[in-house]
Amino acid sequence: MPRLRENETVLPANCAEWLHDLGKCVNKQMRRGAGIEEVARLLFANPQHCKLALVFFRAADVLKLRAMVEEWNWERLISELGGSRTARREEAGAR
Repeated sequence: MPRLRENETVLPANCAEWLHDLGKCVNKQMRRGAGIEEVARLLFANPQHCKLALVFFRAADVLKLRAMVEEWNWERLISELGGSRTARREEAGAR
């Protein structure tokens, strides 16, 4: 298997990895003083997804690991994290 160069990007393998990556970016911006709406605009992301990503990023490592290894789908991530009804409605409308 070829090795990645330092500047190459690896795409997330599943929803949990994507959510963790987004949460990491959200957390970084919020530590710099940005609000969730501003962060969402900066990252071109839905504010509800940013909130959920932040919750996932701050969750226990065992939960994050299970989600990534078991490749939880979007609905399972929301239910396990106790996501808001708004995020569920928006995702249902996006299908």
